[in-house]
Amino acid sequence: MSNNFSLSNQFLYTFLVTAKYLSFTKASEELCITQSAVSHRIHSLEQELGFPLFYRMTRKIILTEEGNTLYNALESSFNQIDEAIKNIKKEESRGDLFIACAPSISGCWLLPRLNDFRDRHPEIILHILSDNTPLGLEKQDRNLDLAIYCGESISSGLHATPLLSDKLMPVCTKEYALEHNLIEHPEALKNCTLIHETSNAANLPYYLGWEIWSKWAGITGLPLHSGYSFDRAELTIIAAKQGFGVALGREWLLREALHKGELIVPFNLVFPAPQTYYILTTHKSILRPKVRAFHNWLLDKARESTAYAEQYHLHQF
Repeated sequence: MSNNFSLSNQFLYTFLVTAKYLSFTKASEELCITQSAVSHRIHSLEQELGFPLFYRMTRKIILTEEGNTLYNALESSFNQIDEAIKNIKKEESRGDLFIACAPSISGCWLLPRLNDFRDRHPEIILHILSDNTPLGLEKQDRNLDLAIYCGESISSGLHATPLLSDKLMPVCTKEYALEHNLIEHPEALKNCTLIHETSNAANLPYYLGWEIWSKWAGITGLPLHSGYSFDRAELTIIAAKQGFGVALGREWLLREALHKGELIVPFNLVFPAPQTYYILTTHKSILRPKVRAFHNWLLDKARESTAYAEQYHLHQF
């Protein structure tokens, strides 16, 4: 045998599989190579080792004494490697997970669903930070694994997956709609109190949402400069439930209120806003098992929400 002894891991694994089945045919099937390739690898390994590994008989092969010794050693080694990999993955699938999320979606969409994630992954401890400004995920000094934020576009330096689309629709209580003759009469908004969600961006008017919606819907003469304004989407929904007026609600935020009959959509003018909620993480972090688990769970919950919205009749009179 050469002093520069070097065995190919590929050849050793081929031998391990062949010895397990004592069959070139079954080994070729598991390895997805031809039987001839299996035979060639075993022959090359035997040449490098300097001793035979199998007795080749007419219809079967059996291990030589040396082959049996090598098989036992390899099986033990590969089992240890497999166990080590499993332990590493297990450790990577537990522990703390730090998530940043826009306040409205964290309180009204994410929080009601978290028990489901806990039931599926009790070994992962979630830490959620509510913030309206995307935090630098790519910065090494940030103790942050994943974020959920809304925008028209996301930095190409991050791993971004669309989560929820943003659709805006007027909502109010049934009593308010009847009192102001709003049902199927969007022009009646002229005589209503508007509830505004203020933008976080500087120099943008508090009534921008209603202004954009009214232009899209072709409804003029709305009292844009009056009413109530709040800096959180969930507060506008609470105000609408209290009968303050008509809010421009986000579809994903309205599910429970519509289902309970606390709010209605008096007319079907749903504005498909250009913003999308994204799951953000780094290209490195998405490969980590616990980050991937939460990422995929979020997508499952979003699909459930979308399916519900598609089958749910928005008008609740």
